Amino acid sequence: MPADRTEYFRQYRIKNKERQKEWRDCNKDRSADYRMKNDKYFKLHDWKRRGVKADLNYIYDKYIITKNCDFCKKELKPKCKCLEHNHYSGEVRGIVCSGCNKRMCNKDKRFQSVMKDLRKNL
Repeated sequence: MPADRTEYFRQYRIKNKERQKEWRDCNKDRSADYRMKNDKYFKLHDWKRRGVKADLNYIYDKYIITKNCDFCKKELKPKCKCLEHNHYSGEVRGIVCSGCNKRMCNKDKRFQSVMKDLRKNL
């Protein structure tokens, strides 16, 4: 193995490109089934890790059936769907598009920095 692991794995991927493609083609339905079965587990685990404090099974069911962003009312694409929550208290605000999620996260950060400044001045 070369000293640089990244270079080794890059060379491995180049050398075995056809083999990897063949494996993916043969196992398409198998990997899709795995993802579908375990999607709920991965989402709940991720939300717990991020500090969401709510009934996660209920939130997941709501997450699955939500079709429009709770803030801007745009139709949600599956890859742009986010669970918006307060990053400090863990309270869930809604199911939103990624744009609204970023805006709310920035508001949280600004609010926290203002509160930090106020505490310093007291």
